[in-house]
Amino acid sequence: MSVSENPQLDTELQSLIEQIQDPANQGEPLVARDYLLLAAVCVAIPVLLIVFGMALS
Repeated sequence: MSVSENPQLDTELQSLIEQIQDPANQGEPLVARDYLLLAAVCVAIPVLLIVFGMALS
């Protein structure tokens, strides 16, 4: 069923889209510190797993 076949669904979706686009509902933007922390975790965890795996083998 497409959205246009159900006007109530279309209204609900439009309401959700408006809520998502409302700046009050978007939270705080990420800062450079957040990206650095994410990168550190994404690199550090695999490196630690590789090192521990090699040490235990």
